[in-house]
Amino acid sequence: MKVVVNKNIHDVHIRLEFVYQNKQLLTAIFVSLLVIIGTILKLGLKNINRYVPVTPVQVSRSERRLAAEAESSKNHRRKAVVGETYNPEADKNGEIVKHHKTDAQRQNLQTNLKKILLLQNLYSEQFDQILDAFFLKTVKSGEYVIKEGDEGDYFYVIEKGTYSIIKEENGLPKVIQKYIDAGSFGELALLYSIPRSASVKAETEGLLWALDSKTFRRIIIKAAHKNRKAYLDMIKNVKILSHLTEKERMSLADNLVQKVYKDGEVILKEGDEANGMYFVIDGHVSISKNVNGKKVNMKSVEKGGYFGELALLTNAQRAATAVAKGKLTTAFLDAQAFSRLMGPCEDAMRANMEKYGIKKENIV
Repeated sequence: MKVVVNKNIHDVHIRLEFVYQNKQLLTAIFVSLLVIIGTILKLGLKNINRYVPVTPVQVSRSERRLAAEAESSKNHRRKAVVGETYNPEADKNGEIVKHHKTDAQRQNLQTNLKKILLLQNLYSEQFDQILDAFFLKTVKSGEYVIKEGDEGDYFYVIEKGTYSIIKEENGLPKVIQKYIDAGSFGELALLYSIPRSASVKAETEGLLWALDSKTFRRIIIKAAHKNRKAYLDMIKNVKILSHLTEKERMSLADNLVQKVYKDGEVILKEGDEANGMYFVIDGHVSISKNVNGKKVNMKSVEKGGYFGELALLTNAQRAATAVAKGKLTTAFLDAQAFSRLMGPCEDAMRANMEKYGIKKENIV
């Protein structure tokens, strides 16, 4: 028994000595494995980025969260076969079906639609199209308007009634949100071509404005695609943005928000905090300043011009007022996006300040 133990100890000693003598070889192998794994992960991330949707459709943070949850569970569900991703360039302009509405219904629906973030970047013509395309649907108490896992067919805006948003957790239904006589739902499955991420149940009798998936994609996604192309064309013609790479231009275009103003409407006011900058897509802007109690016109900004960037560069309050002259369409870039995306253009912007002798008190 003793001899066996000694032999075992001897064997262990030999093994340890072998490992010690070859530790450099093992270390080299381990490092090589780490490099290989890192390369695989890097390639994997590149492939993931290839499939990120490029259509710049704006949705709220909660909507993006639900979309991410639905996307992560998509491969584990087989309740529905989701349609192919919509290609706005392949879709030819088709006739949009119009549904009759009374003046009161149209006005109420218009008010509700303007509250939806998803629709706030549409041009007036696009907004009118989508307003025409909604039709009224009656629902009964206890009816499931949407079932989790199903294919997306309609986008809904609430006219009347109480609705529960229900999500399955650990095999049990859980109410995660309620809408009472206001709100909208159903857009996520249409935007991302994924199954419904939650169920919607009518708790009372109600009325819903419905928009079919084909019209939804044709107007909203196609409009976003069209707007993005327009923003990219605009960016190419702005001299200070010439330093941006193609990728940076695309990122900038995706962060621009369309803002439309009526004649005489104030865009920014002297003394306000700087919340972003503006690019003029169409129309004119008058920049003025209060000097000793009198309004002094400083300059006019036209199509292809921009304003509001200097206050962001210097962290100063607005030192002038900007007013729309006639109907004005702008592309707005908020302060956070400006800080994140406009770094390559800062030198050119500061050079403009020096070139024109702009002083801090004259900053817009």
